[in-house]
Amino acid sequence: MKTTKFFLFLIVLSVLWCADAFAHDVYPDCTDTTARPCIETHFSPGDANDPCSKLRDKRNCGPFDEEGNLDPEYRGGHAHLYKTKDDHQYAGYWKAGGGAGGPSPSTTTPTTISTPTSSTTTTTTTTPTSSTPTSTTTTTTTPTAPVATTLSKISGDNQQGPPGEALANPFVVEVQDQNGNPLQGTTVTFAVTAGGGTLTATTPTTDANGQAQTTLTLGSTLGTNTVQASVQGIRQPQVFSAKDSLLDSVRAAIAGTTGSAPESVQLYQFELQLEQGWNLIHLPLTIYMVDNRLLRIQTAADLYELIQPTFMFIHGEAGFIGTHEESDITLGPNQGIAVLTDAPATFTLVGTRLPDPFQFERGLNFVGIPRQSVTLQRVSDWLRLYEESIVIVTAVDGEFYAVGRAGDSGDHEITGGQSFFIYTTAPRETFFYGPAWGTRIE
Repeated sequence: MKTTKFFLFLIVLSVLWCADAFAHDVYPDCTDTTARPCIETHFSPGDANDPCSKLRDKRNCGPFDEEGNLDPEYRGGHAHLYKTKDDHQYAGYWKAGGGAGGPSPSTTTPTTISTPTSSTTTTTTTTPTSSTPTSTTTTTTTPTAPVATTLSKISGDNQQGPPGEALANPFVVEVQDQNGNPLQGTTVTFAVTAGGGTLTATTPTTDANGQAQTTLTLGSTLGTNTVQASVQGIRQPQVFSAKDSLLDSVRAAIAGTTGSAPESVQLYQFELQLEQGWNLIHLPLTIYMVDNRLLRIQTAADLYELIQPTFMFIHGEAGFIGTHEESDITLGPNQGIAVLTDAPATFTLVGTRLPDPFQFERGLNFVGIPRQSVTLQRVSDWLRLYEESIVIVTAVDGEFYAVGRAGDSGDHEITGGQSFFIYTTAPRETFFYGPAWGTRIE
């Protein structure tokens, strides 16, 4: 009897199990979710075949959204289903078919969006299927703004012209962007870096061709004038050069008298300043140009015509000679000159350096220093270096001063273009090996 009841109990359990399995479409019991899907089924919204409708928790399954409501945008799909241990509901992952749908967050690879440092945006979407996942990559490129990257010289370099006058052609530059295209509206800065000239424009902007320009008026300083063009953000500037055309004429004239090549002639520029009243002066160069015009100063007459003083005297072979008019006395390299002027004046002298030897005679000498010297910085240095010197007379601010020791009123700095009365007790020859007075012209 007990055995019969036991078998009846087993039969009832089997019937209940079959009924439960029938209620859930009798899918296989897949408790190991790492195994293959138990079943794959295709369905449409509302189909009796829809496995999601059989779940007690319908959220994020098939056509149901996160709250378990039917998603009207869903257009069908398929599901891989598993049977859970706890309540025999079907679980697993789902993928929309035909495009739209709301996949379960726990079983779907998310969308990845990456933004490179450049202006390109790449979007990659990976979607799993019943067999092999597929990836779709969409790349969108946004054009970057043009940036000034290149500055080039177009025209105007290496011109020549008279000092103080504008060049015939402007300096022209071009700005290009990172793609090599002309860039409009960029500010270009032009600046004079040598020669003292002036520009018609210092910060022009580029036109439709990416070009900007300016014109240089040469400065009064002879030699090479340079102008630099630069753009913010571009490391390498451009440099334009222009030369004084008169310098070639001067070098050619000197070469014609010396037999040397014009390009080997080295020129210097010196500013000779005269005060109102008495001036003791010296021509510190062999003069070929004065105030930007070709002019040789070789005799007392040449100097008199240039300065037009009230009175002038020099020391010649016959002693001191005073004159109110022209004289044909040749000026030596150490020649001292005294002039009386009614007003201050400045003369720009251009020439070559003087020779080295310097000869003192016994007695009174009226001389200038032909070259710079590290041992003669002030007037009183004569007394310290040359014991034969007793007294020195110089001129300061139009007045004469005698210097017998350091610190006297006339003990001024020696800067070239000055001459001195020096009384010595014995003759002496001196050499000056320093550079020429003035500025070297490149």
